[in-house]
Amino acid sequence: MADDLGRETIGAFGGRTYATPNLDRLAERGVRFDRAYTTPVCTPTRIQIVSGQYPFRTGWHKGLWDFQPEQKRMSPDLPSFARILREAGYATAIAGKYQLADTEVFPDHPETMGFDQHCLFAKTSGGHNRYWNPEIVIDGEYQHELRDPDVFGPDIYSGFLQDFIREQSEAGRPWLAYYSMTLPHGPFIPTPDQVHDNAERFPPHEPEKEPQQARRWYGGMVHYMDVLVGNLIQTLEETGELDNTLIVFTADNGTPMSVTSLFRDEAVRGNKGLVTEAGTRVPLILAGPGVLTAGALIDDLACTTDVLPTLVDAAGLELPEGQVFDGRSLLPLAAGAPPAPRDWVWTQWQGNVGIRGERYRLINGTYLTDMAAVDYNGRLVPPGEESPEAAEARAQLQAVYDEHWGTDGRNGRSGPSVPEAH
Repeated sequence: MADDLGRETIGAFGGRTYATPNLDRLAERGVRFDRAYTTPVCTPTRIQIVSGQYPFRTGWHKGLWDFQPEQKRMSPDLPSFARILREAGYATAIAGKYQLADTEVFPDHPETMGFDQHCLFAKTSGGHNRYWNPEIVIDGEYQHELRDPDVFGPDIYSGFLQDFIREQSEAGRPWLAYYSMTLPHGPFIPTPDQVHDNAERFPPHEPEKEPQQARRWYGGMVHYMDVLVGNLIQTLEETGELDNTLIVFTADNGTPMSVTSLFRDEAVRGNKGLVTEAGTRVPLILAGPGVLTAGALIDDLACTTDVLPTLVDAAGLELPEGQVFDGRSLLPLAAGAPPAPRDWVWTQWQGNVGIRGERYRLINGTYLTDMAAVDYNGRLVPPGEESPEAAEARAQLQAVYDEHWGTDGRNGRSGPSVPEAH
């Protein structure tokens, strides 16, 4: 799962700005879900993808930083795909960015959520470096020897999972590797392919310069992200695991607002933080066993809540009883089953809710947008000017909104507001 990477950035989906050859090849041997959605900010998505539940169900529609220290953890009572697979005999590991909990306050949280091993960038009183001179915790131990300006964090995270795959392959044990990437999230910096001097590795945080830094470095960060995906695929080939491994690639939210990318013939500005198409529409690729329609582009609505059911299905397991799951397995569609339209997917950040139906998107129970024949911007449908079809869609999506969020201020919601659309 890449960090801050909208669907418009990937060549296989129509992106024309960045080099993503490994992901493009992965899409050729797998399937792409063209309309895949998630939340527009990291924490809610990271909990949604692990639990298979929407924010209105988990209560996590804010960032980890918005809560008191004792609240900064995903509840162990929530489902976890890692725990489900570990209980079935899988070795499990996570590397990169965690954000399912504050691991300073809850150092055992990765193990509690089902991860046998972890390699995570750490947040300490001295700051937090995810890239150069990284602060990294491996299986609960702070790695002082990695605090070096010549060490690039993503190389450590991906290398950790490569070693994990080799070890499990040699042991003949089934395994789950979750690469919860830091790339290409800011700060925008040069990767090992681009660096010229130390000063460039540690740019000062100056919001007014972020667009300039994004234009200079974001493309290289996207490319290096793709390189690391390629390294993991190469490890699968070297260990003979490639044809026996389901690979799922997606992202946690849309591209940052400081980034504008060329998608086909359209300039698309990132909308991270907004419940718009560009804020919530992400790449989703499946490749491996059970994926029989290589190179296919699937138009059914998909969501990051689908990851847990898909992994459980791929492992030949049943979903645990007594839990509600908002997603569904995508393997039947990937194997060539007929389209199975779903009525809606839910996207949320704090009090802003976007419900994406087959054709229309309803924001905050008020603003209806017609998304027919467009990729990102759509057309606002004023109340009272709807066609019969639009009026029916509004009523259906409004009922979903009222059922799961409503207008009563639940979950700390202070009242409806509409985000600026781009």
